[in-house]
Amino acid sequence: KPIDDVEYQDLKKSLRSEEWKKDFLQKPIAERIAFADDLRAKSAESSSNKAENIMDVNQSYVAEVIEKHKIDFLIHGHTHRPEIKKLSNGSIKVVLGSWEDEGWVFEYDYDHFDLKSFSI
Repeated sequence: KPIDDVEYQDLKKSLRSEEWKKDFLQKPIAERIAFADDLRAKSAESSSNKAENIMDVNQSYVAEVIEKHKIDFLIHGHTHRPEIKKLSNGSIKVVLGSWEDEGWVFEYDYDHFDLKSFSI
């Protein structure tokens, strides 16, 4: 599965390993909180220095998944770039926004579709 942000994928793989989780959960809560705060700060700094195409989904992979599974609507989040995009094959890709300051919903009926944010 092609993923452009290799550094992030490697970190995610490490942090999700059973060995890492077991070791981490043995540490005092204050140390775990400090680690999480530090990791968030490093993530924000790292993200601000990465190219836009790395921070978004891999477009060729999205097209491959849509074609393989005959998807009409693909709805995802995580990139925090809200949009509704009609793809060349007629499928619709919906990206939900960040939930830090507001919530997001994709409304769909036979006549129209819309991406809306709301206060949380």
